[in-house]
Amino acid sequence: MTKRALVTGAYQGLGRAIAKALKAQGYTVTTIDRSRMEVDAPFHHHTCDFANRQQVDALIAVLAKEEPFDVLVFNAGI
Repeated sequence: MTKRALVTGAYQGLGRAIAKALKAQGYTVTTIDRSRMEVDAPFHHHTCDFANRQQVDALIAVLAKEEPFDVLVFNAGI
């Protein structure tokens, strides 16, 4: 079974580096950022601004339908 990781604040910088490192280790990586990822990014991406309660609620509803994550990296600044 593939291990799953969730990384917030993954558009650039440290979050992006962490997401890439987890992907290189064989994880299926889901990223969340308020910015949209490039189309060719090797991650499952959700766009969400954590300062916006409606966007957070919508994201929770989507993620609740998925398999659980093995690794959580909370890197988004608020």
